[in-house]
Amino acid sequence: MNVKDRGAKGDGATDDSAALVSADAYAAANGYRYLYFPPGLYYAPAIGQGGKGLSRTILVGEGRLTGASYRQVTPLTGGTTPPPSTDLIPSQHLKQFAKALAAGSAKVVIMGDSTSTDTADEIATTEYMWPTIIRRIKADNPGKSISFVNRAVASQTWTSAAGAATSNFPSWYTPTSANWLSLVQAQSPDLLFLNFGMNPDATPINLDAFHTVLDTIAGWTKVPDVVLITNKQTAYDPVGSFGGYPLGQEPRYVAAGFLRTYARAKGLGLIDFNRWQRLMRDGVDPVDQRMQQSVVGVAGLSLPVTLGKTDGDYDLKATFPGQGSSLWSNLTNLTVQIGNRSDNILVLGKDSGSGNLTLQVYEGTGRSYAGFIVGGVPASGAGDLALEVQVKAGVLTVLWNGVQVYSELVPLFGGPFTPSIAGVGSNVAGVSTTVASATLGVSRTYTPTVTDFETYTNTTAGGGNTLNHMNALGIAAIEVPVLQATRFSGSEALDPLLGSVKVGKATNGLGALSVLPVASMANFMTLKGAIAGNAITFAPSDSTDIDVTVEYVGKGAWGPRFGSFRLGSDATAGFIPAGQFLLWKNTSTGTVKFYYNDGGTLKSLTLTAGG
Repeated sequence: MNVKDRGAKGDGATDDSAALVSADAYAAANGYRYLYFPPGLYYAPAIGQGGKGLSRTILVGEGRLTGASYRQVTPLTGGTTPPPSTDLIPSQHLKQFAKALAAGSAKVVIMGDSTSTDTADEIATTEYMWPTIIRRIKADNPGKSISFVNRAVASQTWTSAAGAATSNFPSWYTPTSANWLSLVQAQSPDLLFLNFGMNPDATPINLDAFHTVLDTIAGWTKVPDVVLITNKQTAYDPVGSFGGYPLGQEPRYVAAGFLRTYARAKGLGLIDFNRWQRLMRDGVDPVDQRMQQSVVGVAGLSLPVTLGKTDGDYDLKATFPGQGSSLWSNLTNLTVQIGNRSDNILVLGKDSGSGNLTLQVYEGTGRSYAGFIVGGVPASGAGDLALEVQVKAGVLTVLWNGVQVYSELVPLFGGPFTPSIAGVGSNVAGVSTTVASATLGVSRTYTPTVTDFETYTNTTAGGGNTLNHMNALGIAAIEVPVLQATRFSGSEALDPLLGSVKVGKATNGLGALSVLPVASMANFMTLKGAIAGNAITFAPSDSTDIDVTVEYVGKGAWGPRFGSFRLGSDATAGFIPAGQFLLWKNTSTGTVKFYYNDGGTLKSLTLTAGG
């Protein structure tokens, strides 16, 4: 439906807010899913306030929405939404889970807020997040013994996760004063999902509490694999005062961005529901951003310098003309904001001893993520000093006078923000800066697939609570595709070609590898090729383990076979099938022999130094 049919002007001056709200309501009442914006600028500052989220329609057209918060018009040429991606790699993120499965059984636990429970306004238990995760794990591990335990509590945050839940206590939460993590630890999980952020802390994520949770888990006798789940956004136009309208979306963008980048930086598993929801509902990708130049060659700037709004990524090139020897007399530190929180910063300085550059990355106030003196890179110099800061897809890269001094994944708070470069010191006013260029990230846009109203509205047929609990359509559109793209296979985490297996005696010829559940990763085995009808089976040894390196070349019953084995005794005919030969070292005596099984008779040749 054309928004001009409901009175919108699109002249860039008239406040079109009321007309757009009217168009959204009219379209929903008359079966339209799309609001069409003809060419023009639609100034609508009220869009983003309570009850004015335009939640019932998808906004498309050549026009542009200005003054609104967290809503945008998708061009008619908007591309098709890409398939969901996964940030969970079994070989990296499911090692304890795989080890437990190999030993016989594994336990999986979830800890989170109401969206992790089985009482979040769905029409059937099968439609909740947790049962959906359970089905996915079972599908990837058929026939395996896996138990699942839910330890989620409604209305909770990272703050309560670090201590005790505050309300809505399930029957298992006894006593209600108990430390929540201790109740989780008592389950001895091998795989632990953490799902918080829908109920944001005031900051909007309590970093101290977040780290307390992870540090506590890391100190358990049995440390589980930890998988973080990014929070989804609430409904645009919720019932009550939950703050889910677009301006209230920001705390959840901020929290999800931090969880996403922290998991990647620290090597934790990640299920990113937030990214897929933003693609499907909002038509933007918070991770994949195109760069757009904002500032070119602006000289004589005083600190602080702001660069304009970015969706997260940016590239800043700045110089301090003629201040090579004076900059650090005027400043103690240079600070550069790198994420959507004023204390998520990069701090540069000069080491008083060596004179080299110092670098620190802060997640937040008092939360240093990285810090060191940059060896061999002087903070001062002759003439100009040059700084380049790149933030791209969670990677922070820093160059000082053309030398790369840092390039690592770092935790970054998500959502749009305005990067700035500032100074701390006795004479900040004496510092002059030239911004050679500033390039800012703009999220790639796609045509949304579902409306906010369709995924959250409370219906008899679909469930949901029109607030923060999705209905059945929302679960199917947002959560299921992400989980379908995620692999939970324990056998993939124990791939012998990526690691190796601690084993005992080798028997039964050549070919494929069969491993009994005595797995222990080391790094000693490679296999290449196979002989039809034969297989090597590695079974547990009674005492001393055997290290094996094997390569097979050729085909057929009499193809060449090569092997190198070590054990604390000499070989016997039982170790070597008829017609096969190999090298063998007795690790007790140090003797190396060449063995051949000649029709059941073992023949050997002792190798000596020099032949």
